[in-house]
Amino acid sequence: MNEEKNVFRPSVSEEIDSSAMVLLRNCSAGWDRSSRPVVNNVDANVQQGSFVIVIGPVGSGKSSLLHTVLGEIPHTVGTVIVQDVEVAFCAQTPWLINATLKDNIIGHSEFDSQWYNTVVKSCALDRDFTQLPGREDTMIGSKGIMLSGGQKGRLALARAVYARKPLVILDDVFAGLDAETEQDVYTALFGAGGLLRQGTTTVLATNSNYIIVLGPGGTIVEQGMYSELISQGSYLASLDPKENRSDETDRQGDNKTAALDDSVLRNANLNAENRPASDLTIYKLYVDKTGRVSFFVFFVLCSSFAFGLLFSRKSTCGLPFVLFILMARLTSEEIWIKFWVEANARKANDRLAYYLSLYVLWSTLAIFLFLGACLSMLTNRPQATDDSYGPENRQRTSRTSAQDSFKPKEQLWLMYSSRAPLGFLSGTDSGEIANRFSQDLELVDMELPRSLIGTMMAFVLCVGELVVILYSSKYIAATVPVLIGLLYLVQMYYLKTSRQLRILEIQARAPLLTNFMETLQGLSSVRAFGWMRAYATRNDCLLVTAQQSIYLLYCAQLWLSLTLDMIVAFLAITLVSVAVTTRTSSGASIGLALVNIVAFGASLKGLVYNWTALEISMGAIARIQNFTSNTPCEDQPDATEPPPPNWPDRGLIHFHDVSAAYSCESSLVLKNVSLEVQPGQKLAVCGRTGSGKSSLVGSLLRLLDLRSGTIEIDGLNISAITRQEVRSRLITLPQESFFYYGTVRENLDIQGQRSDEEMFEILARLGLHELIIQKGGLDVPMTDDLLSHGQKQLFCVARAALRTSRIIILDEVTSSVDQDTETIILDVLRERFPEHTVVCIAHRLKTILDYDQAIVLDEGSIVECGNPVTLASQSSKFADLLRATGDYSLTL
Repeated sequence: MNEEKNVFRPSVSEEIDSSAMVLLRNCSAGWDRSSRPVVNNVDANVQQGSFVIVIGPVGSGKSSLLHTVLGEIPHTVGTVIVQDVEVAFCAQTPWLINATLKDNIIGHSEFDSQWYNTVVKSCALDRDFTQLPGREDTMIGSKGIMLSGGQKGRLALARAVYARKPLVILDDVFAGLDAETEQDVYTALFGAGGLLRQGTTTVLATNSNYIIVLGPGGTIVEQGMYSELISQGSYLASLDPKENRSDETDRQGDNKTAALDDSVLRNANLNAENRPASDLTIYKLYVDKTGRVSFFVFFVLCSSFAFGLLFSRKSTCGLPFVLFILMARLTSEEIWIKFWVEANARKANDRLAYYLSLYVLWSTLAIFLFLGACLSMLTNRPQATDDSYGPENRQRTSRTSAQDSFKPKEQLWLMYSSRAPLGFLSGTDSGEIANRFSQDLELVDMELPRSLIGTMMAFVLCVGELVVILYSSKYIAATVPVLIGLLYLVQMYYLKTSRQLRILEIQARAPLLTNFMETLQGLSSVRAFGWMRAYATRNDCLLVTAQQSIYLLYCAQLWLSLTLDMIVAFLAITLVSVAVTTRTSSGASIGLALVNIVAFGASLKGLVYNWTALEISMGAIARIQNFTSNTPCEDQPDATEPPPPNWPDRGLIHFHDVSAAYSCESSLVLKNVSLEVQPGQKLAVCGRTGSGKSSLVGSLLRLLDLRSGTIEIDGLNISAITRQEVRSRLITLPQESFFYYGTVRENLDIQGQRSDEEMFEILARLGLHELIIQKGGLDVPMTDDLLSHGQKQLFCVARAALRTSRIIILDEVTSSVDQDTETIILDVLRERFPEHTVVCIAHRLKTILDYDQAIVLDEGSIVECGNPVTLASQSSKFADLLRATGDYSLTL
């Protein structure tokens, strides 16, 4: 497949050496020239066919450097030159689409069966395929929700390898892998004869800083941490361009303290002091920008509001009052004008002041009443009567009806995300979910009230205009039955057609939204692979499909307009014919009737349009009701037992012969697991990627459905407790960081129970307080680019450290950080939770040797259990895993 050049990546220059693939000269890069650079004064020369590893601590700029090479981050100083070749990129957070495993690997590349099988085996995916029900044709769900963290990473890595690009850029792709799998994949890709060592230029960024130096014949000359080898004056030290660094600089770097200064707190709270005292400043700014309102308009609005409050105090009678005023104003004014014209025909300008003054008086009064009733409905404030919402919600009694209409949307979305099981979420496309909640709820919140009011107003106008027509020409009443029959036929055919076309339009948007969201999430990868044209073409096809129903809907509306115009023309011809034949109607009456016939046609169109929109909106309510009724619920009817307020107070965990699966149709991911963790014990869960470690933790959090057995915490069967209650009582640190939409403060302490001093103390302990202060403090919005990938994991540790519970669950929390940061995290967890029960999924087994107990999982079953040090000193699977990490000190 011919793939276009990535226009965002720096192109080749005549100055570049022909042997160089990437050249950076005094390069500094940032999102714009006014912001602080994320890459500073970098000089690098990556030769063609070379294998370059970029190492550094968390937040040092490794990912930013790779994105600078890709052209995602523009360089502000220096030169970035890249050969004009195609690139394969694997991001630190795996980018996956909602498709099969095979489709994710192939992407938009040509399919080669032999090469595909080679890549699958090299990335150690062949064993995972055999454990899945559909093998390589298994759907992985949105963002790969059906896969473990390690499987996601290897799947994205396989796509980069399969593409066979001359330049491959990999961002910490081994972070989520166990040592054995990491060694197998690394050897297959980068070992002698590896897939990426056959003329491919590879740049790999990693947090690992354990270095092995090979000598002649492949023997190990030296190995150890980067800092250790540099200090020993070894071979690696001779390659260090900064070996003559001053002792003063070293002391400054080593003596950085995490102590919290009072000035830090003062600086962090500066933004709180600069907040406006009230909303008056905002209102003043709005008025200044839009222009001041004239006194006359202000007087009209105030007077109208007073009339509205007088005649329409409650919203229940406000709309009928508005409609009554509207119909009375139209009919009475036109009839009054008819009398005025007839009187003027008898005698010119007779009683002119009388007719004119009453006309102006009634029109003015009607305008004031109409505007007042409308304002009264818009500003009506319902009283809170339900105390179940809590004091914070009872204070929100000033919400308008428009704001209250948003309440069902919040409740439905919360219900959907909290009660739907994981199996249902994994099998439902994210674009379909977004389309359902955006389109249907938009119809309910916006279109339904608008179409309801529009239908009622159009109906009132039609009735009023028909009354005026019948009053002006009584003979036209004979055509009313015919008119009703024609309108019934028209609306019957049009309504069926337009309703179905509208539903088709809503359904056709789901694939379009899915493609858009997936492209946006993996935009860096799409650009790097050169798949922009392919995704744009796919988007165009989906857009055309989505627009077809809209085009047909517009055609149907034009047909309706033409049909109604013909009906109106029929009425006008009938009216004129009757008037000419009978000669009993005055000119004023005929003119009044003709004017209202024309207006009647426009009102008929509005009535049919609004009635159609109303039916479609009612259909949206039916779909929402069907969705809420048919969405499976996580909690079973018997899961209603409330746990004690201080549960769990000891931290005893007991698995009794547990077998579990993600859904009723899927295969078992846990098989006959029996395990007991005593209060205060530290349990390490080990095993290769995909062995069932995350599934074991998921069963403890009630994310999986138990096929057999029970899980007890402090003697209580968690199946009898609601899932939300179980999860809220445990502290969980997942492998993938998650953030709420809000500020840093809200993400760090969502319940608002911690002080600023406590939050800054834990941030300082993890080395994040200076960064947070530089970004704006605790009240700065938590955007996606505020922290790096590793810093996000540190932030999640801080959030967990501020909570209280007797059980802590850790799912590979140090996979995305370097060893120094890993030491800090482990020290913080030991300080905060010294007597707590800890269940930790670990790939870096050296960090859990001081744990009380370790289990090894394989294909969902426990194959080993015991003390980590004891298992390491025996011939065991745990010892094999530990040996694969390169630590031989405790193994045989």
